[in-house]
Amino acid sequence: MLTDYLTNNILNPVKESISMFMQKLEPEAPQSQIPQTGEFAKVRSHIIKIQNSWDSFYQQLSQLESPYAEEFRKHNSDFSRAVDKILTAIETPTLTLATTGTTSSGKSTLVNLLCGADIMPRMAGEMSAGIVTIKHSANGKRLLKIEKTPGASWECGEWKNLSDSDSRVRLTKTMDAFNKAKQKQELASPVIELTYPIACFFPNAGLLDLSDLPTHTQFQIMDLPGKRNQDDQINSAVIQNCRRALSIVTYNMEETDEKLRQSLMEEVLEQVKLMGGSPARMLFALNRVDVFRKDPDWVRREREAADQTIMEIKKIIHDRLPEHRNTLDKLSYSKLSSLPALLAWQVRTNLNNNREAIADQLDDHFNFMLSDEVKDDLPRSIKRWDEGHFQQVQKTVWENSYANSFFPVLERHIKDNFAKLIIAPLLVEFENVISHIIGQANRTCMIEIESSKRQYHELKTKLDDDYHKIKHKLQVAFADLMSLPDAIKQDPSIPETLRYKKIFRDSEIYNTDVGVSALKGFSTSIREPITWLSGVSEGATQSLKSGRMRVTGTKAEDLSLQHEDKLKIACHNLMGAGYTKEIAEKGHKAEAAWDGEKESLEKLKNGISNYASAISELMQDIYEQRVSRENRRIKELLENIVYVFISHVNTVIAKNNLMLNVRFDTATLHDINLSIPSLKFSVTVKSTTHVERNPWLLWLSQRDVTYADIPSADALHAMIVSYLDSIRTQASKPLQEAISTYYKEIDIKMTQYISSINDDVQSKFEAVYKNGATQHKQQEETWMKLNHLADAMTSNMQALTNYKA
Repeated sequence: MLTDYLTNNILNPVKESISMFMQKLEPEAPQSQIPQTGEFAKVRSHIIKIQNSWDSFYQQLSQLESPYAEEFRKHNSDFSRAVDKILTAIETPTLTLATTGTTSSGKSTLVNLLCGADIMPRMAGEMSAGIVTIKHSANGKRLLKIEKTPGASWECGEWKNLSDSDSRVRLTKTMDAFNKAKQKQELASPVIELTYPIACFFPNAGLLDLSDLPTHTQFQIMDLPGKRNQDDQINSAVIQNCRRALSIVTYNMEETDEKLRQSLMEEVLEQVKLMGGSPARMLFALNRVDVFRKDPDWVRREREAADQTIMEIKKIIHDRLPEHRNTLDKLSYSKLSSLPALLAWQVRTNLNNNREAIADQLDDHFNFMLSDEVKDDLPRSIKRWDEGHFQQVQKTVWENSYANSFFPVLERHIKDNFAKLIIAPLLVEFENVISHIIGQANRTCMIEIESSKRQYHELKTKLDDDYHKIKHKLQVAFADLMSLPDAIKQDPSIPETLRYKKIFRDSEIYNTDVGVSALKGFSTSIREPITWLSGVSEGATQSLKSGRMRVTGTKAEDLSLQHEDKLKIACHNLMGAGYTKEIAEKGHKAEAAWDGEKESLEKLKNGISNYASAISELMQDIYEQRVSRENRRIKELLENIVYVFISHVNTVIAKNNLMLNVRFDTATLHDINLSIPSLKFSVTVKSTTHVERNPWLLWLSQRDVTYADIPSADALHAMIVSYLDSIRTQASKPLQEAISTYYKEIDIKMTQYISSINDDVQSKFEAVYKNGATQHKQQEETWMKLNHLADAMTSNMQALTNYKA
């Protein structure tokens, strides 16, 4: 009876599923249309409507004898290119899942789970290196490419159709070679691309249902290096790719030590900053929860640990990234045990001899995930398992590893965020071209229509009045906008609610959800680099007091390998100069009378001076690195404010029904390069020399005795903190100057744009009256139709704004 039940209810359905999954590896027949549901289809529909209205507008305009033929011929070419570009982009988008994580969180195993195979090396100690891009191969073909980079000591080239194990071995050798070589010299990290049939992206695999996405969507996984290699290897191009990716951040649920948990939360914060944008587009995988199943009361403990972790993630984002507080309720989480889930998937899909070895791993390491009932049904020897036994184990482990809930959460995460992530930047670029052309169409129609209704002087007065009104409203808005750099100029120690109080109360621009969130973000962004430097000094202090490198629980724990090595050398050199644990703990009043003692004291004094210089140099490197990372965050904050500002100006102008019909493009910030001050921290141990009688010669002769106060490690740390406090008030100056400069650039560009529009309208206006109004009177009906088409384009462009949020 049990055999029949297993055959009918488990074996046959699974065989059918596997068969369908394997069939899916065949090349898919191309399809020409994207689905008619979802945001991609809706945006496409609006764009087609805009294109149809433009085609009608241009066709009718071309039939008129007008002086605008050449001007609109160029507009037609630009319009067609912009439409073709955005339609192609939304019909063939690329879905990128970027994977990153905290220490020992099972990130590589998660990538393997998504791929459905054990291809990524599981590197100990966060030593995975290089960015590995895995591109989905719908036809099952495989290709591994390792680009030739300067100084590469690993094999580079291309390899076709490698087995999973061969791919993993080659990747492991490459990463090991890089990590070994970079200890001796600075190297460019490996650039690795793997084309592979990724299991989760095959519809019939039953993992993700992404049928709502455009038919020709491309899929890829971007696996970022371990955190110890991130700062050295992630460049601006990778950062840009991260901005266009949906992120999965793995968190190590095995860690229960309170200090280490705090360190992991700092890592979470750094991952959020690294990926950029809103944390709402990040899925937090609470990985390795299987550890709780070993506890008799595991259900309660697992639930409490997950709840606590979620609460801590929300708290650190709330406190340190206040600009994202309004997204905290939208964060996505899922419990997971990626390794047993991967093994369960392999048991399901590997029907060869390797299956028994995989099942053996499950039985050895994750037997506790099986219920007693399932265990009782299993023969002791795996060799005696039949298909029903394999599938019963697979199904149970799959469910108990939370894989059956992780993939639905990931699917929902993709559906909720992918369209906005792809569509928003495309619409900004599209709008910056099309809005200008539609504006020209509106203004041209307006001149032709109004010239047949108004006298020359009446219309000229109206146009001049509108021009000055727009300039005045822009000046008022800019005065509002410039209150930000004035607020930043104030002492950073003043609470943010006081520094920005006037802006919150008076400003129509900043007094919005986006504006308020961005303002709060500036305060923490300015403080972050200095906080890092203080944390590094804490790690050095802890190491000196213990007589060995010991940075647990400090920010020094999260340094890159390059910076950690520099800190280690600085501490070891000081210890080698005679700075003992006892001195580090309590300080020392040194007294040197003999030549050997004086040499030792001088060596120790020089050691402290050299230590301060080494720490100063290290802090400079770290400060520049942290400022660079905070700059990306500041840029996002400013982009949000500028977007609100331009939307505000456009709304004010539209409400006044001005004839010039000005609409400003959405600005995109250029990189803001802040000037970084040089950090020059130094310590000089002063000594005094006294002439004293020598007690060893019955006080009959004299000797020189040198005295010096050797500072403790805490005293050295206090000196560093005092120095950092002295430069803290200067930290906001480069930011304030950069924002002021950028705002002034926007002011100049917008003023020039208004002037160019005004000049264009005035020239057309003069031409109309110069040629006489009779012909325009006869064509008035045609111009009215053209104006309706221009209004229709404007209406559809405004509808697209909803998809940029």
